[in-house]
Amino acid sequence: MQDELVFYREEFPLLLEEFARLPHDLPLLVEGAALLPEFFVETQDIASPPPGLEPGRPTETQNFASLRVVHGCVVYLIPTRPFQLQHYAQRPWVLNILSQCNYPEEAFNNWMERDARFGEIVAAQAIERGIQVIWVDGKCSLEALIDQVDQLFFRK
Repeated sequence: MQDELVFYREEFPLLLEEFARLPHDLPLLVEGAALLPEFFVETQDIASPPPGLEPGRPTETQNFASLRVVHGCVVYLIPTRPFQLQHYAQRPWVLNILSQCNYPEEAFNNWMERDARFGEIVAAQAIERGIQVIWVDGKCSLEALIDQVDQLFFRK
C-alpha cells in the first residue's frame, strides 16, 4: 500500500504541471487516484497562496500540499468494497489481466483488498481535512449521485 502512495506522491508534480496549463477561471472536474487529499490546502481566497506555498511545481522546500482549493469545492466519491467487487468483476479488461496470473482468484482478491484499503486511506485523509466523502454503494441511481454532488457545490 505504501508503494502505491509513494507512486502517487511522485506523480503529483506532473498533475500540477497539467493543471497550470488549464484556464484558472473555470471549474475543474478531476478523476483519478493520484489526487490524494493530502495534496490540498484549503483557503477562503484562491487568489493568494497560503504562507510558504507558491502555485506550480513544489520545490524541495515546499510541502506537497500546494494545490489550493476553495473550502467546500472538493468531494471524493469512493466505492464501497461490495460495489467495487461487483463492478470490477464485470470489466472485460480485468479478466485479461487476471488471465496472466497463476492464481487469478487470489490475484483478484488481493487487488480488490488493496484498492479497498486505498479507498479507506483516501477517505480518512479527506475527512481529516474536512473534505466531503460520498461512499458509492450502488443503492442510488447515477442521477441521485449527481444530485448529491450538485447539492454540495451549488445549493448550499
